[in-house]
Amino acid sequence: MVNVNQTECRVCGRVLRPVVEPVILCGRPFLIGATVCTACAEATQTKAQAKEQSRWERLCPELYRHSDIARLDGDLRNQGYDGRWTYDVLAWQYGSQGLLLIGPTGVGKSRVMWLLLRRLQDEENRTAVFLNAVRFRTTLQTAGRDGATEEFVRRLVRTEVLFWDDLGQMHLTGAASEMLLHLVEAFARADRYWRRHNTPEAGWTLNSSDRRWGRRSDGG
Repeated sequence: MVNVNQTECRVCGRVLRPVVEPVILCGRPFLIGATVCTACAEATQTKAQAKEQSRWERLCPELYRHSDIARLDGDLRNQGYDGRWTYDVLAWQYGSQGLLLIGPTGVGKSRVMWLLLRRLQDEENRTAVFLNAVRFRTTLQTAGRDGATEEFVRRLVRTEVLFWDDLGQMHLTGAASEMLLHLVEAFARADRYWRRHNTPEAGWTLNSSDRRWGRRSDGG
């Protein structure tokens, strides 16, 4: 409630029209109504919405949120690589073929994949799951403890885009290794089944010591 005599917007100072009759409390008139004008209210709401993280921002690690394709291209050229392959990756379209990036550490495989995921999630509204060896093993252990292993696999298979970063970075043994094979098989089965409807796709990055990769991948 605001005092009936204070009918200005508390943000910009514009005069607000009373929407109801004043209410007398303890001998003082009060007005129950808006304290800001419509324009200021809309501006505040827009600002609040802008602060909300997108699906990509919630999924992407902080390390990659500020990646920039022009800066990445310049970094690659400084290292002696042809950076044109990054634009080929960003032009990848969701369809019947997955995407595998192989190359030495530091050439930007993960950065360009996250840039691609930003388009797929925020512009095309694709569902996506991000995994690496650590996340896979930890999540699998949690699912196994809760008796939800099959649901874990189904969730991965049902997503539209599965991104596994640094495949082979950490050696998986025992149940984790078997489950990864099971996941690949399940993903392949789902791909065949859903190809006519909603094709699940996978993106992978894999380290290699071959420094020719940047130029070699330029042709596809």
